[in-house]
Amino acid sequence: MVAQPLTIVSSGIEIIRLNATLQDLANTPNDEYRYELLKGVLFRMPSPKEHHGAICVLISTELAIYCKAHGMRGQVVDNAGYDFSSPTLGATVLGPDVAVSASPAKSYGPYSKTPPLLAVEVASPSDSHLYLTDKAQLYLAAGVSLVWVVWPDTQTVDVWTAPTTFVTLTPQDTLNGGTVLPGLAILVADIFP
Repeated sequence: MVAQPLTIVSSGIEIIRLNATLQDLANTPNDEYRYELLKGVLFRMPSPKEHHGAICVLISTELAIYCKAHGMRGQVVDNAGYDFSSPTLGATVLGPDVAVSASPAKSYGPYSKTPPLLAVEVASPSDSHLYLTDKAQLYLAAGVSLVWVVWPDTQTVDVWTAPTTFVTLTPQDTLNGGTVLPGLAILVADIFP
């Protein structure tokens, strides 16, 4: 039986179950919510709104063009779950808004245990800086090489390359893939509708 949700006010996320497992995540209903499993805690969050989706599509399009040109077809995914479970992180499955996988997407099956090369999180109005900072640090600790946290309200992007290292880019700046996606260049202004 699922416990009554407790709302985490700072980020609009509801805790559904403590000490949750991958099976608990698999048993979530197919409804209007998104679910993630973080360190054994099953969370439910509202589905993103249209503006959020438009930003994700613009980012995905730029990444897909880059990946196709570099022989990486089929590696740009959205909201795909990655299994980051480990003794340190416990049961953890997160679905970045956009990601570049380390290899082409496979047919339906279990969550990938291979971390993506790039994970992108687009902040929703209810997401706190602390929540997305923690999430960026978790991605990096789990083996993701590059994390972009996109802030629509300020039209900025925090680019994370290590758990304590990030730089904030403004609309005049250019996002690049560093050593992870060499040659990638996207004007920050171009990812906002």
